[in-house]
Amino acid sequence: MKYRIILSISLILIFFSCSKTNNDISQTTLEIPYESHNNFIMLSKYFKTITFLPLETNKESIIGSIKKLKIINNRIYIFDNIGNSILVFNSHGQFEKKLSSMGSGPDEYISISDFDVENNNLYIMDISGKILHFKNDVYVNSIKIDFTATDFWITKGGFIFKILEFENESGQFIATSKDLKIKNKLLPISEPNSKKFKFNYGFSNNFAINNSKTYFSQNFSSSIYELDDEEFTFKHKYVLDFGSKGLPENDNVNNYDMLSPDFKFLVRNNFYFHKNYIVLDYFHNKVRRIDWIDTSKNIHNVGIPKNDINEIPFIPNWGFNDGLVGFMNAEQLINEEDLMKNVKIKNIKTGDNAILMIYTYKD
Repeated sequence: MKYRIILSISLILIFFSCSKTNNDISQTTLEIPYESHNNFIMLSKYFKTITFLPLETNKESIIGSIKKLKIINNRIYIFDNIGNSILVFNSHGQFEKKLSSMGSGPDEYISISDFDVENNNLYIMDISGKILHFKNDVYVNSIKIDFTATDFWITKGGFIFKILEFENESGQFIATSKDLKIKNKLLPISEPNSKKFKFNYGFSNNFAINNSKTYFSQNFSSSIYELDDEEFTFKHKYVLDFGSKGLPENDNVNNYDMLSPDFKFLVRNNFYFHKNYIVLDYFHNKVRRIDWIDTSKNIHNVGIPKNDINEIPFIPNWGFNDGLVGFMNAEQLINEEDLMKNVKIKNIKTGDNAILMIYTYKD
């Protein structure tokens, strides 16, 4: 009997030891060497070209404000949050189509909160609580969702949503099937949202994709998770460690004013994946720094990005299969002679649509 008890205890200890080991294997801590962040990172090391693409401006294609941009299958999809519409351009910047159908009908929306594209399927999320599906720019159907989300992403098995409001037993993200049936609530938190949270500047993406795998992270979080698209589960994949400059564990960056000179922490802003690399940026003293991380070797290249290709500021906002993309307003280019000299685009006028900056990775 005594032997059986000892054996049982031993097996339990072995089980927990294995569980902890497996967890450690799945989670990689990336120590950000922020002490060297005043070095310059030459963009020519990582990008083969940086091209400028003016978006055609006409009566139908005028963009009020670009909230989100997606490049897929040689088409450029833009969410104009002021115009409450989706505009489509081809790979040469020529205007193709505008999707704008406001109303309360099944094929209409009240206000767009986000969109995503997979092949020739466009999905638009309406603030009223439904997803509209278009195929080849033609309406297919709409499905109600019983939660409020700010952003979403198409995954291999369905969708993943970032939740606007949540209860204690809920999650910060929700994974659903293609027919929008809830499969799992991810990353529960200990307390609900609070009005004491302060507004934080900047664009911070929540989703990225690499080698058909979906990654997600809460705004400004040091944790990046990998989604199992078929089981609708997730694992803690990467932890970004800023050392003594990092936000304390279990603290919430939204409790701080990141624009304040008293804000003393370093937090991740955007993150992108490319093959074995993670590209992340963070701000220190209101200056953008980037860390180009080779995850296969845990090698970091940290510093201030310097565009030694054409001297235009490095300001990407979104990732796509071949690189990164950002934009500059026409007025900004017109008012800065040095920028105009480097862009070398003729006949830019005040009121023209934005000029995209497309950074194409080296192979």
